[in-house]
Amino acid sequence: MRRKASYLAGIAALACSISSPAFAQDTSSGADVESEAGVGDIVVTARKRQESSNSVGMSVSAISGDALVQQGVTNASDLVKLVPGFNYTRGSYGGNVFTIRGIGFNESTLAAAPTVSTYVDEVPLAYSIMTKGASFDLERVEVLKGPQGTLFGQNSTGGAINYVARKPTTSLEAGFNLTVGRFSQVDTEAYISGPITDTLRARLAIRKEYAEPWQISNTRPTDRLGRNDKVMARAIVEWDASERLKLALNANGWQDRSDSQAGQLIGVYSARAPAILRSQPISPNNNRAADWGSKRYDNHDDFYQASLRADYEATDDITVTSLTSYSDLKRNSLIDADGTPIENFEVLNQGDIESFSQEPVVIVISQKLLEDLLGVIHRLRHRAPP
Repeated sequence: MRRKASYLAGIAALACSISSPAFAQDTSSGADVESEAGVGDIVVTARKRQESSNSVGMSVSAISGDALVQQGVTNASDLVKLVPGFNYTRGSYGGNVFTIRGIGFNESTLAAAPTVSTYVDEVPLAYSIMTKGASFDLERVEVLKGPQGTLFGQNSTGGAINYVARKPTTSLEAGFNLTVGRFSQVDTEAYISGPITDTLRARLAIRKEYAEPWQISNTRPTDRLGRNDKVMARAIVEWDASERLKLALNANGWQDRSDSQAGQLIGVYSARAPAILRSQPISPNNNRAADWGSKRYDNHDDFYQASLRADYEATDDITVTSLTSYSDLKRNSLIDADGTPIENFEVLNQGDIESFSQEPVVIVISQKLLEDLLGVIHRLRHRAPP
């Protein structure tokens, strides 16, 4: 099965991003800003402009990248530990289902449009499966609750997740993190960042996840399944083309060669089922117990994305932004879904998604200019008639 999706927005569209009045927020409960994660007041781009998280007139959970590392958040599913109202469900056949405040679309088909949209630096990840490699080398993550169609499109009825990647630095920096755990788990992340010339900067980050299989076969105790093998990378290049024009190129991608997860047989309820199926052993009360056939059940998924952002300061009060991106996902995954050693119910997920996005040109007006314009309009409306 081959699925393609194309997203093309008109270039001539015009949008104004302005600051609306701020409302008081009770951050002690963690409902709007995640103070539990060590964040009191950080700069966010929830409304596609930089502003204080405590001044945003909407419900947004903002967690810094350092807090994510400290809390062990390595993928979108871990956000349930820090974001009230956010929930993650693993789909029946390996997809991701995100839910915010009970609003979600419980459909894990490859090309099913989500109701919680995901972005990296305002670049859309059109389908939930594309989010596998988004959660690394982050400056922060912002989870916006409630319908966000005005700023984040039609697939954000429940809300939006906005990942903000760390940007190139003006001085040379490098570092790495290493985590080890059960089943020979190794999770390592490294980066290098710095200037190339006076006007050109770059950052390269790579992450590798590996762990030995953890599932145990009910009928073949020596057989294992559940190996984790993923690699992801991101390269960002920023260029100050002039005093007013700035360009940013982001090339990223990931590969997943992990095993797919086998099902657990809890019962056969059809009297018409073959005797060989009804005689299969039920999985014991053990999270690691399962069963599968004799084939190789694994993923062969690849994702690549490139985006170009242009910011032009037309004046000191007006900035024009254009954002273009292209994404390519290829999936080939075999799953044993019946939980028995018989090749009875297997699912082969194959698909190819190509997504092109051209964000409408956005004009951001400063607060001062906006207030001046509103003052002129007010005076004109209340001017005495001749």
